[in-house]
Amino acid sequence: MAKVRNSTDSLSAIAIFVAVGESASLTSAAQKLQMSVSGVSKAVSRLEEKLRVRLVNRTSRRITLTHEGSAYFKRCRQVLLDLEEAEATIARSQSQPRGRLRVLVPRALGKKILIPAMVRFLEQYPDISVDLVLDARSLNLEEEGFDVALRYGRPADSLLVARKLCRVNYLVCASPDFIRSNGEPQTLEDIRRYRCINYVVPGTGRYRQWDFFRDGGPVSLDIEGAINVNDMGALADAAIIGTGLAYLPDFMVVDQVAAGHLKIVLPDWQFPGDWIYMVYPRRRYFSPRFRVFSDFVRALLPPAPPWQRNLPRPAASLEEHPAVAPD
Repeated sequence: MAKVRNSTDSLSAIAIFVAVGESASLTSAAQKLQMSVSGVSKAVSRLEEKLRVRLVNRTSRRITLTHEGSAYFKRCRQVLLDLEEAEATIARSQSQPRGRLRVLVPRALGKKILIPAMVRFLEQYPDISVDLVLDARSLNLEEEGFDVALRYGRPADSLLVARKLCRVNYLVCASPDFIRSNGEPQTLEDIRRYRCINYVVPGTGRYRQWDFFRDGGPVSLDIEGAINVNDMGALADAAIIGTGLAYLPDFMVVDQVAAGHLKIVLPDWQFPGDWIYMVYPRRRYFSPRFRVFSDFVRALLPPAPPWQRNLPRPAASLEEHPAVAPD
């Protein structure tokens, strides 16, 4: 702390000395700095004592710089100008969104929702660049250098700010060709009679449980698929080419349903999954680039996301229940 204080005192004395050199008068410098003449004189004297050299010649009429004082004045004035420019640069960066953001987002959500929308964001804010890391793990945001993350479910870490965005519904779907060849299940128990493709939760090796909700309560099926994959996009692709029944989040299938490549099976048995949260470390100050990205994400993932308007509504919903999250 002493070093910081001494550096601050020295910088203040240098600013006073430069004002004296520019004014060639203690009185004029004092007026400019809104200080007393004696205060200005003492500051210059302390600086001379520290440097062990005379910087100014004092006469009754005016102040002149010594040879050493003149050389020191030129360097110090440039230092102050550089500091002024640095402050102006920071001020500009704080008024205009610019710089780099590091964002952590689950793979499926990033590939299907966030990345396709980024072109609009970058066109609006061309001075911002974004590092997108597609990973479902709950990494330590500050240790890993992330500005913000999208996550399924509220984080347990109380040091993080969590903003609720939207909820994801889960449903069973299959290709029209698969349904024509194999028929369509009419009940949940029928699902076990069909070839299924399932999701392997990354890092655990567990097969995803197929959860449903209807008539006031949840129902779960343990499904071991004929094919099990650890990538949600690959799972959707397998369903599209007719491999079997798949259990997928609504945002992964809405376009394929609209195009006729997938058909929703048992639409009344959709499951309201976990909420998506925007999560970030607590900070006192937020950069303009973070603020505009935060606004962008909240507009992209509102409580009633646009893709759900084009899908049948689930028969019921729950506000809170155990987490079900895609990768």
